[in-house]
Amino acid sequence: MSRTRKKIFWYVAIMLALFLLLGGCAVLFYKRIVFTSSTVKEAEGEIAVLERKERDLDNNKKKLEDLGDSLVALEGSFVSKQSFVQFVELIERLAQDAGVVFRAQEAELPASPKEKANLRFEVQGSYAALTKFFILFDAIPYAGLVEELRMTPLGEKTEALRASVTFTIFNFIPTP
Repeated sequence: MSRTRKKIFWYVAIMLALFLLLGGCAVLFYKRIVFTSSTVKEAEGEIAVLERKERDLDNNKKKLEDLGDSLVALEGSFVSKQSFVQFVELIERLAQDAGVVFRAQEAELPASPKEKANLRFEVQGSYAALTKFFILFDAIPYAGLVEELRMTPLGEKTEALRASVTFTIFNFIPTP
């Protein structure tokens, strides 16, 4: 073999080796890019899930704050032995606002949650004042039912009426 052919052979061999080396590096580089790309795609998906969970958590915090206010209002709407005096005072204020005379007669406060709590009272005043009282009484934040209502005139020469009321309180909590 002549010297020129040997040189050409070695050049071709070196070029082929370089080509294979570069091709191998390109394949390894491509595989690394694909692996990194899939890892980035997974991470983006996990980040999106975490961002969604963070938004949900923020929304749930806001809802809890709103529910907290509602729970405070709900807890305040229950009558217990300790808050019963405040309940009667509320009715007295309603009577004053309506211009009627309020007189509490009897209260039955149960010892167990299965029993009913009842309040018997009388209000006296004109028909219009009594109507205003019962409109105000209907708007109190306590659940209950007027089980009995008897209206009788106070006398023959007066237009004033007496209303005897038995009110059952639904949201009474007997406390020890």
